[in-house]
Amino acid sequence: MISTYLKPDSGDAVINGKSVVGEPFEVKKIIGVSPQEVALYEDLSAEQNLAFFGRMHGLSRGDIIRRTGELLEFTGLTEKRKKPVSTYSGGMKKRLNMACGLINNPGFLMLDEPTAGVDPQAREYIYDMIVNLKKTGTTILYTTHYMEEAQNLCDRIGIIDLGEIIAEGTLGELLDLVQKKDVIELDPSQPVEDTADFERIDGVEKVEQEDGTLRITTGNAASLLGKISGVIRKNSYTIKKMRVRTPDLEDIFISLTGRKLRE
Repeated sequence: MISTYLKPDSGDAVINGKSVVGEPFEVKKIIGVSPQEVALYEDLSAEQNLAFFGRMHGLSRGDIIRRTGELLEFTGLTEKRKKPVSTYSGGMKKRLNMACGLINNPGFLMLDEPTAGVDPQAREYIYDMIVNLKKTGTTILYTTHYMEEAQNLCDRIGIIDLGEIIAEGTLGELLDLVQKKDVIELDPSQPVEDTADFERIDGVEKVEQEDGTLRITTGNAASLLGKISGVIRKNSYTIKKMRVRTPDLEDIFISLTGRKLRE
């Protein structure tokens, strides 16, 4: 609907002052779209694909040549510019798919699962591209099933469940919404028989011991590490490993929906 491909049953969306319902052609001039399914002509080269989409946007020949060179360099495809897309790897196709969505230099870019089905190296390359786009001031609407991507790349996050937005905000705001806490995990050589010293530390909210692991729940793990180390020294505990587990986006999703993310 935001791309103006479908008309909403009701309501509207406004991008840079333009209505997707009332001014769809104006909206198309200022947005870019990179769909999940690669939308490329495989018999054509990267240059030819970019030229085609540039013409569709009404760019002049000079602008097409300039933008094609910029985008091929940006996506790391300059050396493959004249090769048919059918010879490209999955990661290369994803990068070219994004380049075609950027041909008109949009201020608003929609990326739908841009890293789905690509290898780790290609994923990191696409990450870097997105970060660089953010630095230039491009607004990005990013759709993904990968929690880590949303957490690391997005300034604001909306969680959609069964077609409804059930939560929206920064990562910090979402954490506050579900009141998730830090957990400090200790693996002692022997079970801790009396956890009272840990429980008396100011800021400790809960102490649990399960399967030999001591778990200390707190609102701010960093402020307690020194005090916990003091208790360990005082009681001559031997700790094999200490780690801090901070809540992440998947914890939030499970708290809000009661299950892990599914396709």
